[in-house]
Amino acid sequence: MLFKYTNKFYLKVGFIFVLLLLGSFIFGEVKNKDRVIYRGFYSRLTTSFLNLESEIKFNCYSRLVSYQTFKSVIPDISYKWDVEKGGKLFIFHLRSKVYFHDGSLLRAEDVKKSLEYRLKRGSFLFLGNDVIVGQKEFFDGKADNIKGIRCLSDRIISIELRRNYPFFLRALATLNFPIIKFKNGKIIGTGPYILKNKENGYNNRLRKA
Repeated sequence: MLFKYTNKFYLKVGFIFVLLLLGSFIFGEVKNKDRVIYRGFYSRLTTSFLNLESEIKFNCYSRLVSYQTFKSVIPDISYKWDVEKGGKLFIFHLRSKVYFHDGSLLRAEDVKKSLEYRLKRGSFLFLGNDVIVGQKEFFDGKADNIKGIRCLSDRIISIELRRNYPFFLRALATLNFPIIKFKNGKIIGTGPYILKNKENGYNNRLRKA
């Protein structure tokens, strides 16, 4: 009986190992000095930014904060943040010399516009539609910007919440809140790589920014 269960165990381990090998081939990456090639298809079920695969977005588009683990948020474009008013006011200090892929310097106003753009177009599903002060009025078209997102300087931006929201930083760390800007009808980011080309959803090529 023990021999029977042992065989089943090793069969399961072997099956998982084969799946991992296949996954590394199908969805793995090949790197050289100026590009990263991801072998994988676009996910048509995702609701996140640009409908590209997550690993591509993580390389192309930075966020205010990022994930170290699912439960641990670390700095990204902001190198630190302060929390005031009992957890309802977040003040983000942006890194100096962060550039978009067109060479323009990132400023707090870019972050504000980027967050408002995403919140206007559905990312509130991951945050709620009235978490930030003035967010609902903006979404309903009663205001031309979100009052609770304020640029205190070119490198400091504050976000004031209507109430405590324990998952606020985690929401900002998701791929639904990339820091972007538009240029000549194209979306550009500040990540370490630029999407070079895509071939029918396969062999998506990234080059170093």
